Amino acid sequence: GLLLSADWLNYSERVKEFEFYAIPASSINEGVERLESVIANMNNYYDLLEQNSENGKMKLLWSECIKDWINLYNRILCGVS
Repeated sequence: GLLLSADWLNYSERVKEFEFYAIPASSINEGVERLESVIANMNNYYDLLEQNSENGKMKLLWSECIKDWINLYNRILCGVS
């Protein structure tokens, strides 16, 4: 999917980590305008949609997500960093 990112919600680090292409908006009105533009020009965004989907799948697989839980477990319960 394509990510429309609200500037005031500080998702920038997560977006970079997931290697997503995001369309920033600094207000709700701007977000609506950008969404309308994307819908009107969907053919221009097809490759980015596909790339975001692939990046998201790879980052959100259970085999990837479990690594964060293991690290958290080790830090909190085992005192390992």
